[in-house]
Amino acid sequence: MTRAGVGALAAALLLVVSGVVLRFPELVLLGAAPAAALVTALAARPLRAGVTVTRTFTPARVTEGSPARACLTVVNAGRFRVPPVVAYERVGPIRAAINVPSLAAGGQAEADVPLALPRRGRYEAAESELALADPFRLAGRTRAGGPRTALLVHPATRAVVPLPGRGGDDDSRAAVAGAPDGMTFHSLREYRDGDDWRLIHWPSTARTGQFIVRDTVAPDQGHHVVLLDTSMAPYADDDVFDDAVRFAASWCVAAGAVGAPLTAVTTSGEVASGVGHGTTAPLAALDLLAEARRSPRDQGLAAFRPPAGWDGASTVGIVTGVPARDAMARVAGLLSVVPVVSLVQLVPRGVTPAPTPPGVIGIAADSLDAAARRWNARAGR
Repeated sequence: MTRAGVGALAAALLLVVSGVVLRFPELVLLGAAPAAALVTALAARPLRAGVTVTRTFTPARVTEGSPARACLTVVNAGRFRVPPVVAYERVGPIRAAINVPSLAAGGQAEADVPLALPRRGRYEAAESELALADPFRLAGRTRAGGPRTALLVHPATRAVVPLPGRGGDDDSRAAVAGAPDGMTFHSLREYRDGDDWRLIHWPSTARTGQFIVRDTVAPDQGHHVVLLDTSMAPYADDDVFDDAVRFAASWCVAAGAVGAPLTAVTTSGEVASGVGHGTTAPLAALDLLAEARRSPRDQGLAAFRPPAGWDGASTVGIVTGVPARDAMARVAGLLSVVPVVSLVQLVPRGVTPAPTPPGVIGIAADSLDAAARRWNARAGR
């Protein structure tokens, strides 16, 4: 029951009791009006028990600044018609109220909620709430249930040159008929939205009952590793850190564009890998970066140790702010593990970046766009 409903109940009781005590029937009649409205609103509440709301996001992943929609389907699974209701949706900071018409038994209605989420992250959608659309809003909301869902907003990216590196041992992998020009077979996996239908492996699809595609890689591309510093100290504020995340995401997208195997790592120990060619290849890495946060417990590059799986890496790109001297020593030490090490420092204007260690390809910039321009010029384009 809402506050208005509580007020209506109190007014009805006061008027009826006063009318009886004072033997004033007009007060009893006045008290009957709010009581009747409240009883009507409450009587409809059981009818809402059979109403469920399901939600899907279109698309399931978006990039910062791109539009998305929450697609709602309201179903009356009960045996009786339900009156009009209002569905309340909450996705992150966004609140929306959707008017749903009266539904017969088994009926359903659909509605779209536009979403504008300008910052990367994982946005949880709470359970939908339903409220009877009575004129005076006397009945309280009831949970409609259904699973919680989430929308991932990936970092914005810029067009950058892929990490430079030496070719790995991909040359030995067999070529695949139907693969994009210059691509070779790597493995089989389930189909994802956006995959090239030419890469469907029909024997495996027939055997499993679901679409299976061939993952492909470029034969002259080695394993790319993108390392993001998620400690607190190197960054002046969250805005600088966000630009660092976006640049790391740009390297991941560039690796996918050339079909290079990719591993994204943070100094806090999170790891995501992917292989393939095109927009679906770096999805796991972009999912990881969407939720990247600075942490005071993260000791950063100074305490970083290469995780298992780096043995085959041919190039590593590091994105940070202004690291301390011991952190730069660790960066230089990576040259003993990986043939090519690149370093991008995101620093506020007027702040002096740390010196790039010998043998490391390094740039510094005060914004994402400036970093992309300087990296492309430094890398040879």
